[in-house]
Amino acid sequence: MKKVMLMGLLAVGAMAVLLGTNQAALAPKYTIKEVMKKGFAGKGSLHAKVALGTATAEEKALFAELLVSLYEDPAPRGEQKSWEGKVEAIQKAAKDGNGKALQAAANCKACHDAHKGK
Repeated sequence: MKKVMLMGLLAVGAMAVLLGTNQAALAPKYTIKEVMKKGFAGKGSLHAKVALGTATAEEKALFAELLVSLYEDPAPRGEQKSWEGKVEAIQKAAKDGNGKALQAAANCKACHDAHKGK
């Protein structure tokens, strides 16, 4: 009886570890706050550099990585489809190297009005 209980507890513990590991693997690499701070804050931000065409290859790669995390994060508020659409527009403009489209797509006020949490 003790062996059966012990095996059951071990099985439950193993499942918890696997589920916890699986959840961590699904989590975006950066939080929304980190993406905003690293990618969009200030005049010398990655967003500004990519839009102006002055970003290095490493900066462009980091910006793309930040946008992937932003897309993977759930919308803090508002419709998820709207959130995904706004991020996709930023991703497309950045990938195409279209600075004007990137500036238009990364409209802080429009996104914050629709999605910024408390």
